[in-house]
Parts: sequence; structure tokens; C-alpha cells
Amino acid sequence: MKQATDYILVIRSAASKGMQPHKIVELLLSSLRSERSGHVSIVEVEHVLMQGFNIPLRVLRDIEPWQGFSDDGVTTNEDVDALLGPWIKDYLRSAA
Repeated sequence: MKQATDYILVIRSAASKGMQPHKIVELLLSSLRSERSGHVSIVEVEHVLMQGFNIPLRVLRDIEPWQGFSDDGVTTNEDVDALLGPWIKDYLRSAA
């Protein structure tokens, strides 16, 4: 089973290539699901994003109602991009 650090490397690489934040979350979800054969906890997704990009939990909690997590979600891809984009850009600048 992969460790959080493995997923962090994947999402950081995707971000450095210019992938949109909602696509990064989709990539992370897909990677976690393939490893776990199904259900992935939102808390685990939030943990990897926190560790990967220094995003505060209070920000990540705002993406919990995202359409990518649930068919009943009300948060759009554009909302996720707006919420996470500045944090990811800040991380990439500081890592350069």
C-alpha cells in the first residue's frame, strides 16, 4: 500500500505541470480508489492535500460538498479551483 508521501509526490508533480486544482483532486481520488478498491475517506484526501500544499484544513473543509465527491455535491469544479488554486500557486512559488 502506498504511503501519503507517494500521493504527495503525484499531486505536486501534477501541479507543477499546470494541472487545474479540481483535476489534481480527481487524480488523487483516482489513485486512492485504485489502491483501496472503492471507498476513500474525504479526510484522507484532505490530509494529503494539507501535507502536499500546506492548505489549512478550514479551507479544505469548504470542498467537502464538491460534485466530485458526491452526485449530490453543490460545490463545482470552478469553486474548487478558486479555493485551492491560490494555495497551490503559493506552494509552487515557495518550492521553486
